[in-house]
Amino acid sequence: MNAQGQRFSPWAGRPTERKGIRMIRKGGKKPKLSSAGAISRFRRVERRLESIETKLAYLEDFVSPLQDAAVEQGREVERILGEHQAMKGRLRQIAQELETLPPQKPPHY
Repeated sequence: MNAQGQRFSPWAGRPTERKGIRMIRKGGKKPKLSSAGAISRFRRVERRLESIETKLAYLEDFVSPLQDAAVEQGREVERILGEHQAMKGRLRQIAQELETLPPQKPPHY
């Protein structure tokens, strides 16, 4: 705090809030930009947007094969589950057939 009892701010006189691209200083006054400053800011925003679009394109190229692989694996899991159910049914059938056979003496007796 300073002598007047106000809190010290290292940002005094600088923009304190960001709302989109427009910045508002304390007191509600907009900062004045020259046309060169506005053009410079526009170019920076344009470069950032282009960079973001490039990254998005790379991510889309990366995600597409992953999505295809996930779909293929889902199909394979469904196929394997079907085979598993068929084997379980066959094993139950074999177990029931073995229970109905009479006990036999091994041939070496």
